[in-house]
Amino acid sequence: MKRNVLWITIISIFVISCFVLRLNNSITVEERLNQKNLIVVQPDYTYPDKIAFDLENESFFTTDLAQAVKNGKFYEGYRHVSNNGKERFDRRKKYTLYYPLIATKITKKEIQKSNFKVRQKVDREIQEMLEELRPYLAPTKMIVVYNKDYLPVEVKLYDTVNQKWTMFAKYSYPYKNRKEYEKNLDECIEAILNGDFGED
Repeated sequence: MKRNVLWITIISIFVISCFVLRLNNSITVEERLNQKNLIVVQPDYTYPDKIAFDLENESFFTTDLAQAVKNGKFYEGYRHVSNNGKERFDRRKKYTLYYPLIATKITKKEIQKSNFKVRQKVDREIQEMLEELRPYLAPTKMIVVYNKDYLPVEVKLYDTVNQKWTMFAKYSYPYKNRKEYEKNLDECIEAILNGDFGED
């Protein structure tokens, strides 16, 4: 009797483990990004400008460009403050973080199979978005490089005009928690309000 109970327990643990593993492998990049939440993007690798995002709280900041959004307010340049933070965040999320480009349905299993370097077609909707920013690229293909946490770290687009791959954006995840991020966000806002970035 005890032996039967033991075997049932072992089998149950095995079945549950297999289910959890399968479920874990089916997690998409979009889900991983939302879980990670705090993302830093270097939208043009030829320049050092970086922008940090908090997806859940809809905030961002960049000391390089003297801009920040927090609690629906937009801070910029020399003590400028406005109430269009939500609009600014949404635009930055789309056109600077390139969220629609990187938040794909690619799964962890697919990333593993491709050795953390996924080559895929660019959807027509994404092409139109990118053409607004860099019409000279006319991209139809992209390569996304992922780290061991299944998060994107590099995006390369195929330049159909010059027929070559070009670096488009780089991503990093330096913040261990929101407290660290909020500290830097508040410091950026304080610098803007103090006029540390100078007059326009």
